Amino acid sequence: MSWRQVPPHRRVPFEGYPQEAREALLERIAQEARQMVLARKGIVADHVRLPESRGGMLVNGDLVNTLLPSVRENPTLGLAALHEASLETLMDLFQVHQWIEEWALDQGRGRPVLITMGGQASGKTSLASFAEGVGAILDAPHTDAEGLKRKIEKLLGQQREVWVVWVHRNPRHALRSMLLRAVEEGRPVRLAQMASAHYRAPQAFEAVGRAFRGQPRLSLFHAMNLGNPSEVQVRGGRMDREGKDALDVLEHLPPWQEEDFLGCLLEGFLEAAQGKGLWRDFPPAEDVLRFLWRDVPETVAVQPGSKALDPTLDLQAPLAPPPVPPPSLSSPLERPLPEVEDACGLLTQALQNGIAWNGERLQSAFQEVYQAVPSAWT
Repeated sequence: MSWRQVPPHRRVPFEGYPQEAREALLERIAQEARQMVLARKGIVADHVRLPESRGGMLVNGDLVNTLLPSVRENPTLGLAALHEASLETLMDLFQVHQWIEEWALDQGRGRPVLITMGGQASGKTSLASFAEGVGAILDAPHTDAEGLKRKIEKLLGQQREVWVVWVHRNPRHALRSMLLRAVEEGRPVRLAQMASAHYRAPQAFEAVGRAFRGQPRLSLFHAMNLGNPSEVQVRGGRMDREGKDALDVLEHLPPWQEEDFLGCLLEGFLEAAQGKGLWRDFPPAEDVLRFLWRDVPETVAVQPGSKALDPTLDLQAPLAPPPVPPPSLSSPLERPLPEVEDACGLLTQALQNGIAWNGERLQSAFQEVYQAVPSAWT
């Protein structure tokens, strides 16, 4: 369901809801996620019926989240609420994601497994939709090098053929796509998270190339997205042949650090917020600006009283981060919590697969439950 199909009076930012209403929505989402776990076969069938899933073979966190009735009903509100979801809700969603992934891998036996990787809005899903001759498509940022290597090792150990495609895109162009998508579908991505993914993607790509150099059942591709599927330049191939060519691009990348990516995205976002350049005739929605403005450092100069430079002036509520409602940490079915390191691994993967976004919030809730933060997160 598109955000534009939601009645205007219901396009209310999550932080604009009263505290009780936010807690009620979070509890509803928790119950929906639990029901998904209890209806394993049914929920896999629901995923297969999604038009975007290519008959269930394309698996990503966004599609898993749209299986929640609250998200289908109001994408803007439901997806924003997931940023504050409890640990158990995220674990339930990740379990569903795992089942769907296992189903797709089983159905796709005999064909290559396609793994896409790259920063948000780089064009991974769009490129995957044009892929031919592949089985399961595991579509996620996949910027955790060690986690990605383990996934590939497991697949190779099952005698699978694996294709890894890094979709590379100018972060300013990716920002524009993300903002347009946020307006259309209600799926904004925090600028800091987006900067981190675009920064870490080439590092994970290089780590995979080094770890599996010469592996004939692994193919590595670099796909430079210049704007749309007809403007994608692809190079690479099997790691015992042309695959090493895909790594050559790394030698020509500018020596940007994560803060450079964030600075680039902040610059583009402020331009959008001011209605300049490409955004002169199509400013982002207010709730999208409200959500992303939190990433703008206080040191960024904004002229007081200037509507053109300050997107907060005409908003009814301040853009300061809203109070975080207390997480619902008790299980509706009184399920035991997993061991601390197991839970850490699950939630780290949930972040990588796009099921969860707010890493700081996740760590805080984790510490509240377990009175510790595992070494893997420090």
